[in-house]
Amino acid sequence: MRILPTLMLIMLSVCGGCVVRELTIKSDPTGATVYINGHEEGKTPLKKTFEFYGSREITLRMDGYKTSENTTKLAAPWYEYFPLDFVFEILFPLRITNRHEYSVALEPLPESPPDELLERAKEARTNE
Repeated sequence: MRILPTLMLIMLSVCGGCVVRELTIKSDPTGATVYINGHEEGKTPLKKTFEFYGSREITLRMDGYKTSENTTKLAAPWYEYFPLDFVFEILFPLRITNRHEYSVALEPLPESPPDELLERAKEARTNE
């Protein structure tokens, strides 16, 4: 009779569940540099795993486009609240992927006429 509990323990340790958290960041156009909480993470499209839910400061930068700075909240799903989190993180025999997506259409910078640009440069020099 000791075999059954031992087998169950082995099954739980081998087949234990897992929750994978993914954040995908996209931009239009692609290729923007992504900063999460001030740390450079790569270029869009970017797929990144994370451990904890909560707010993230996401900044996208690309030459010729306005910088996009926003705070997004990564909310926990219902199965990640106590006491269900223990069941789904440890005991549930299947892998669960919790996906979050953040998408931004970057705005092009307004083009300045060359004469206006030269005039602003002259003003900057005289103000020094």
